[in-house]
Amino acid sequence: MARILAVLVALLLLVPGLALTEPYPETIVISVGRQADLGGTFMEGEDSQNNFINRMLKDVLNIEIDVYDKGFEGDGSNYPNVLALNVAANTLPDTFGIPNNPQTLAIFQQLVENGRLADLTEAYATEITGDTKALLEEYPSTSLKYTTVHGNLYAVHQGGEDYNTALLWIRKDWLDICGLEVPKTLDEIKNVALTFMEQNPGGADKTIGICLNPDTINGGLFGQWMGILPVFNAFESYPDIWIEKDGEIVYGAVQPETKEALALLADWFAAGVFDADLMSYANGDEVRNTYMSVVPTGCGMIFNAWWDPWVQWNGYADASAQFDPNIEWVAVMAPLNGDGKFVPKNEREFPAGQVVNADFEHPEAVLRAMNLISEVDTFRNPEYKDIYETYYRPAEGVAGTRAATPFMFGLAMRQSRRFIAEAINEYMATGVLDTPDYITEGDKDYIRGAYDWVHNNTMAQWYVDTTQGDEIAGPFMFQYVGNYCQNAVGNIYLDAVNSGLYDTMPQAGFPSETKADEEYGKALLDLRNTAFYEIIAGLQPIDYFDVFVMQWHDLGGAEITAELNALER
Repeated sequence: MARILAVLVALLLLVPGLALTEPYPETIVISVGRQADLGGTFMEGEDSQNNFINRMLKDVLNIEIDVYDKGFEGDGSNYPNVLALNVAANTLPDTFGIPNNPQTLAIFQQLVENGRLADLTEAYATEITGDTKALLEEYPSTSLKYTTVHGNLYAVHQGGEDYNTALLWIRKDWLDICGLEVPKTLDEIKNVALTFMEQNPGGADKTIGICLNPDTINGGLFGQWMGILPVFNAFESYPDIWIEKDGEIVYGAVQPETKEALALLADWFAAGVFDADLMSYANGDEVRNTYMSVVPTGCGMIFNAWWDPWVQWNGYADASAQFDPNIEWVAVMAPLNGDGKFVPKNEREFPAGQVVNADFEHPEAVLRAMNLISEVDTFRNPEYKDIYETYYRPAEGVAGTRAATPFMFGLAMRQSRRFIAEAINEYMATGVLDTPDYITEGDKDYIRGAYDWVHNNTMAQWYVDTTQGDEIAGPFMFQYVGNYCQNAVGNIYLDAVNSGLYDTMPQAGFPSETKADEEYGKALLDLRNTAFYEIIAGLQPIDYFDVFVMQWHDLGGAEITAELNALER
């Protein structure tokens, strides 16, 4: 894998940037297979065929997008079946997406083996330019290892965004009332939770130390919102991914470190850190509505990602920070593992990508179009500001670019947490808002808000009358979210990366790459979710974990493991 990435990055470095806006002398028509529900909304009078992005591609590059029918624009959940039917009928469009699921990845392998997909290795090197190229040189898309076969690249994908894992969010106002320090270790977190329950600083009928999502059907314990993955990670346990161990790809959920984490979680449950009533709720929504969206509130800590301040501001009904200036949630990079580090899973990579039909005469045109979209919109390259103003600016605040984009995947992911935090730090230091062009106008609202929170805080004006309406609330929301999210969380990550406190656990493989997962995967996830729930809740002893491990191997897990280890990387 490292060799493949090195070759692709070397190609990017060797090939000089091309004239991005040089149009084809004759119109290139690209038929695109895309699902209808890509997200966002269209501008009035526009649709997937006729919209501002497709007009830009035609006007600038002389590339015409022809949105393919053949069922592709149906419900996204039916996309794998539609793709399979088009493969069988030999009616595939010029380009289409391969999502991360067993059925579509099996189709991808079949198409590669039968010579039905274009080799994109050369086009990836020649058609990517500007800020997109610069970012990929610094942050190579490690997802490409999953779509590189025998050294040839058959699908391109931007990967995910760094710094997107769950952190521990704590009621700072409760810490102050109880005279507690911000916890970092598992023992400190337990102590804070039990103290919150004993002292009840919020005055609720019942106070929960840590709220969690008990949804066993959808794996709530392993989710980003109200999951408890950071506790597992503190034991170097990764129960929702496949990792490399002793030279083999293994499933994190069946490793001995996971048993250690479950033992601690069961202890926490028995001690009352997780109240027994939590396990009676169907999902996190019910937990939120019961303990976090009522006054007085009864939840002291949750695990969630960087975006939690938006929920804090107005997502907890009358208990939102929008209505009570005394409510203060703060993020903490905790719990730390035995080496004093915070090491969540790497969320930047997964097997998926945009592919091109081998019969299409101009595979490079697909990447050229994707690159233009990336340069103009994702990175706001100043060289193409006029293009942005002409096509994208009228859609700002009116429509989502995701709906209009003809491609399911992009080329590079703008690392927003890092970029915005760096821009805030520069603004704080100089007092001058002079941001790079890839910082959007929307980003600037939060950057200004973070600056104002520190240097010109006007929040008291809002709390005089919290019924002033959303239009008046906007600037105050930018201050709150800008401070607690973009500034505080962004710098938590920046500081941790720079100090070596933060690292990520690579994902060694994905079960969706195997045929066995299509047959056994869902049942194995249900088995894991139920077993872990029962162990944590005290319905089964900790040694039931050993029974779960045997069942997991016997019911298909061993077959998936063998297939993953047999794959060529």
